[in-house]
Amino acid sequence: QLISVMTYINWAIIISLFSLIVFAFVYANSLTKPIVKLTEVFARAEKGDLSVVANTKVQNELGVAAQGFNRMLNEIKILTFVDPVTQVPNYRSYLLDAHRLTREHPIKNYYVVVISIDDFKKINSMGGYGFGNETLKQFAELLNSSLYAYELVARYFGDEMVLFLHAESEEIIRLRIQRLLALAQWPFKIMDIEIHLSLSCGFASHNKLHEIETTIHNATLAKLKAKKLGGNIAVFFEDGIQQEIKKEQDIESELFKAIEKKELYPVYQPIVDLRTMQVSGFETLLRWNHPLYYQESIQTIITIAENNSQIIEIGRYILNESLLALKRLHQKYPDLVLV
Repeated sequence: QLISVMTYINWAIIISLFSLIVFAFVYANSLTKPIVKLTEVFARAEKGDLSVVANTKVQNELGVAAQGFNRMLNEIKILTFVDPVTQVPNYRSYLLDAHRLTREHPIKNYYVVVISIDDFKKINSMGGYGFGNETLKQFAELLNSSLYAYELVARYFGDEMVLFLHAESEEIIRLRIQRLLALAQWPFKIMDIEIHLSLSCGFASHNKLHEIETTIHNATLAKLKAKKLGGNIAVFFEDGIQQEIKKEQDIESELFKAIEKKELYPVYQPIVDLRTMQVSGFETLLRWNHPLYYQESIQTIITIAENNSQIIEIGRYILNESLLALKRLHQKYPDLVLV
């Protein structure tokens, strides 16, 4: 009888120990598994994957930690991908999403559209940077409201926005952009002041074999051409635009050396008094003795110089040369003038 009791006690102890071990294992696993999962989430976020979400359903301190992590990660995503002024995605977000859209929807014909507000400095001067920022915000809201599914808008640089649109043809995208230009001319009420926006727009078809940055560059070149044409217009990128911009950049670069090389010089066109048919003075004209650009329209040269403020130095140089010529002229003809 004693042996039976001892056997029963031994089995009870064994079963109790086994149950305790199983309970300890299950309990430890219930604690360590959420910790391991949370650690994995932390590791993925550390590597740059901001799409991860921590499990907040754990009913202990780990669940509270997961909630805090998710809030922190959401703030990081906002700071990383959202423009603080306009509250639309920023350029970094645009690049990631554009790559994703072309990968997930490869059959669509995508276009990059770069839009700049004409004379934005004037808008800033009307009410300060707060006024300018509110203008940008409402402008971004207008663009955002015009998007279809699988399209993007983002803040580019300064007063520029960049869109990623799709359409069946270039003609359709042109019509959409024209509607945007027209909508922008409707009055915006900013801080009780009504303003009308004028936009310069460049757009380019996205070749899926090229990087999205290449298409953005092409659309930006087309936007620069729109600015040169006076603004409030949309220009489609063509190869000729790139060549034209490259030529202007080369002329600009050569102009910086022109004075030092004494390539710029004045010529004097006679002014005839029709009453007496006598020469009353001379009009001063600019010429450029350049080996490559000597036949370029002088008005084109002057426009390029005006756009980069070189015209001030050029004007000062030509004025000095003209005054020296006038001094020599007055030694013989004191009544003649130069204009």
